[in-house]
Amino acid sequence: FSTGKPSIMQTLESEEQWEDKVINSEKLVILQAKAEWCRPCKMLTPIMEKVISEHPKKDEISWIIFDIDKLSGLAQSLSIQSIPM
Repeated sequence: FSTGKPSIMQTLESEEQWEDKVINSEKLVILQAKAEWCRPCKMLTPIMEKVISEHPKKDEISWIIFDIDKLSGLAQSLSIQSIPM
């Protein structure tokens, strides 16, 4: 399901963005690891969007998703062994 509103999710496109978007963020960071082939990941995303968009402090939350296949080095450094996470 979709909220019909613009997504509050940000995508981590490169490992170089890690420090800026995650480490140096002044907001609470929710990091979601996913893969294009992961059906549960696709099911989780709209649920997360709904929960975060309805949270009273949503402006203090930074929800960031990254693809473990595209950023495998980051997934490995975070010890991600299964998804969704």
